[in-house]
Amino acid sequence: MTSYSNSRPVAFACVALLIVSIMYSIPGAQAWGNGGYSSNHQDPDYGSHDWIADMALLIQIRDVTFLSITYHSEYLLGTEAPDNPEYIGDQSYHHVYYHSDGTLQDDISAKRATAMYESSLIYLSQNNLESAAFTIGAMTHYIADVGVFGHTMGSSTDWGEEIHHSDYESAVESMIPNLDIPPDIPLGDKSAYQATIDLARDVTFGKGDIKPNIWMDSNYLWTNREFEASAMASLYATVEAVAAAINHLLIEAGFSTGDNNQPIPPTDTDEQPMPTPHNPQPPRLLNATLNERGILISWLPPLDDGGFPISSYLIYRSTDRIHFSQVAILNGNVLNWTDSEIQEGITYIYKMQARNFIGLSDFSVALVVTVPKSGGDSLEDISNAGDQSTVLQVAIPSAAVAICLGGLFFWRMRKAAR
Repeated sequence: MTSYSNSRPVAFACVALLIVSIMYSIPGAQAWGNGGYSSNHQDPDYGSHDWIADMALLIQIRDVTFLSITYHSEYLLGTEAPDNPEYIGDQSYHHVYYHSDGTLQDDISAKRATAMYESSLIYLSQNNLESAAFTIGAMTHYIADVGVFGHTMGSSTDWGEEIHHSDYESAVESMIPNLDIPPDIPLGDKSAYQATIDLARDVTFGKGDIKPNIWMDSNYLWTNREFEASAMASLYATVEAVAAAINHLLIEAGFSTGDNNQPIPPTDTDEQPMPTPHNPQPPRLLNATLNERGILISWLPPLDDGGFPISSYLIYRSTDRIHFSQVAILNGNVLNWTDSEIQEGITYIYKMQARNFIGLSDFSVALVVTVPKSGGDSLEDISNAGDQSTVLQVAIPSAAVAICLGGLFFWRMRKAAR
């Protein structure tokens, strides 16, 4: 290791603990095993994720001593961070989905791998090898997960929801102590994003000994030689993908090959551009209803979270459409809020923003709600008001949809896709 590149903006640089502390935990299916969550951070529990990460180091031709020896514990802790709610714990984002026509449907795990890649590159440019080891370990997790066929299937995909997931991973986990070093795995050079989507494509549609995801789920039987061969081929392909991303990172960071100066395979000419983490889009589909507690506002998450989980939502309120005050900051997994500080006969205008690790989104569309005056319908019985129910208006009427719920009318606004 001789030099480091300072070409990336320092805006992405941040202590690893700060990165993971703002990411909320979402329940979801785990992938390759972690060997449990490590109680001793100096001696992390060892599982298939750790094995994959270590095997990827053995293939490298550049100096990875900081990963394999000096900060090996941090590297292995990083491999469990995406599953561990004490660190990142964003298990619902560990997948890549393809449509049956071969087009990408959802590349969220590739985006997560990219975010960890970017952070690792900044740490390396600062010679902060300890933090880099942690985020590189986390990067390997997001790539490796899509080597499991269950992480390329789901109820929203053309392939349907998988049946065999945890049992498959548990079986591979039990084999780890007896697995040999993968044979003759070539060292590639791919961005974290490309390595992830390429691995997911091979696991989805099949390649060589790797059977398609549907075949693996339908023919789950370890005594079936084709099934076992496909499982091992998937595991070795996962090591290859992780190794290629680490190699790409080391090259970009300026690591030399040292005495073991071997030629590096050229980057794929059809490589897709690697997305850069960015600010999220605003919350969408804001709705409002009146109930006995006040005005209940609900929304859906942004279509684009910028490559990081949404850490918080900010709600602003105005009564004159000009001067807005912040009235709430909510965790990123909360999708509704009740404004109980309201008065009869007043019209309230609400706007929202989403925040991720990079920063804030633009403002959402405005939501305009008028509270009925006393003497008419009360907040308690407004939902049964029949034809006299209050109309909740959205500031921009185009593309709005009128929805009737038990006699209560409100307007929903869909912001045009950006």
